[in-house]
Amino acid sequence: IAGAVVQWLRDGLKMISSSAEVETLAREVQDNGGVYLVPAFSGLYAPHWNAGARGAMLGLTRYATRAHIARAALESTAFQVREVIEGLVHFTAQPKSAGGPK
Repeated sequence: IAGAVVQWLRDGLKMISSSAEVETLAREVQDNGGVYLVPAFSGLYAPHWNAGARGAMLGLTRYATRAHIARAALESTAFQVREVIEGLVHFTAQPKSAGGPK
């Protein structure tokens, strides 16, 4: 979904005119200003596997800017990658069954 979230900012919200602009916009702020994005546009997949989940944007205040939203979008990609990696680490750390492959 990493590409889709940037595409949504560009095509859906018209916040940027090209995908390359998202990083420049996100760098205008030092943090996400408390804005968090869950880009579950068509569900949450690995590692949650919930096709019925939908996206959410949280932490909006009147001080939130386009830059905060862009930063939250990029951070959401990092959070999703981290969740997948943590899931892989957890899965591969499971003990092998006695009768299974070694």
